[in-house]
Amino acid sequence: MLSFGTRPWLAAAGALSLSLTAPCNAPPHLSLQAEQNALRVPQFEVVAIRQDRSSDLVRSFWFTPDGVYIKGFPLHAIVHTAFLGLHEYGDDRIISEPAWVRSERYDIQAKVGEAEVVRWKKLSTDQQRLALQSLISERFNLRYHRESRISSVYVLSIAKKGLRIKPAKPPAEGHGMHMFYPLEPGNMQSHSTYMWQLVDELENHLNCIVLDETGLAGTYDYSLVWTPDDQEHAETSGPSLFTAVKEQLGLKLEMQKKPVDVVIIDHIERPSPN
Repeated sequence: MLSFGTRPWLAAAGALSLSLTAPCNAPPHLSLQAEQNALRVPQFEVVAIRQDRSSDLVRSFWFTPDGVYIKGFPLHAIVHTAFLGLHEYGDDRIISEPAWVRSERYDIQAKVGEAEVVRWKKLSTDQQRLALQSLISERFNLRYHRESRISSVYVLSIAKKGLRIKPAKPPAEGHGMHMFYPLEPGNMQSHSTYMWQLVDELENHLNCIVLDETGLAGTYDYSLVWTPDDQEHAETSGPSLFTAVKEQLGLKLEMQKKPVDVVIIDHIERPSPN
């Protein structure tokens, strides 16, 4: 997810279509060009991309002092993270992608040139994510357009009794590491993660879009323990995911009808060689 506070930058996305029923006719890839021109994000000078075929369940996503480090994420999740206005919501807002985009995991290490390091450190995380979007568009030959649609979604908000999780301690340098440790099914440990990352995990388990209306913009450390649906009748069953989110995190999930911004993938390819 990294709740990067995208609202001030959404005006730069020039290709956002507000048609609720019919696909828009905006030129593919226009929004990326508009965002880049408006914010002048630096380009990565050194990039290494490889498919991650390991069985390791730990996934990492860092914005480092000179670039970005990604390990073990499906390309779908990486694209989802790179788009302004999508990262804080569930990942079903990316549509028409090939099956391999969800199934194949990738490791990406990218660094800006030495002359750009000082400027890179001063960028907001939203701006750094635009540089990641540019990298994906170039190396995966990504082309897309945007639409807005009405969908049944879960809305994540703060429960009546208040938030139960506490902010993470700030890292010593740069933006630090933001990751989940999936210890076992129904047990997640958060290390300095943003709300959009929690939303991603909830969406994966609920198989439904989740919208973040918590208003929380920082990073948090916490544990979330529940009984997965396929273990509900076990002798030592615990709370459902909905109950655990409410009682352990101080958040609640409610089903509602909402307009959601979606990205339609027009074209994407496996990465070009390094």
